[in-house]
Amino acid sequence: MKKMPNFIVVGAAKSGTTSLYKYITQHEDVFVPKGKELRFFSNMTGDYQGPGDERSCNRRIINNVEDYKRLFEDRQEKALGDMSTEYLYYHEESIKNIKKHTDEDVKIFIILRNPVERAYSHYLHMVRDGREDLSFEEAVEKEEERKIKTGRGTGAIQQMVFIMNR
Repeated sequence: MKKMPNFIVVGAAKSGTTSLYKYITQHEDVFVPKGKELRFFSNMTGDYQGPGDERSCNRRIINNVEDYKRLFEDRQEKALGDMSTEYLYYHEESIKNIKKHTDEDVKIFIILRNPVERAYSHYLHMVRDGREDLSFEEAVEKEEERKIKTGRGTGAIQQMVFIMNR
């Protein structure tokens, strides 16, 4: 039987998941595939049309279980991990697939951040990467329209709204 992760980090975007990834992968007994954000358990389709999606998230989605398992085969580390922020936002699919594909003793860590600070940080990230040209206020106003049009919005606000509606 091929190995699967024995821990999963689920976190809000801009909440420190990249820093955590950099810290824990320095340990000799920890393996997380390079780049994190595998998105396997979320069942994302990879056909998103938001600003910059074609060069970012659409290229880095693993949909095939055998491709996913290959990332962990022959690994000798004690802790095998997967870290994807989308597991929080696509939680219904992610929970179902984590239960289906991993052992029942898989550890799940969730990282959160103040949703308003997180949303603004995400907005600045999108501006820096050339994926957002609206003001923050305009981006907030357009978020619902973008979600309908693209299926996911820009993330600047959608994730804040998700947390605040729970």
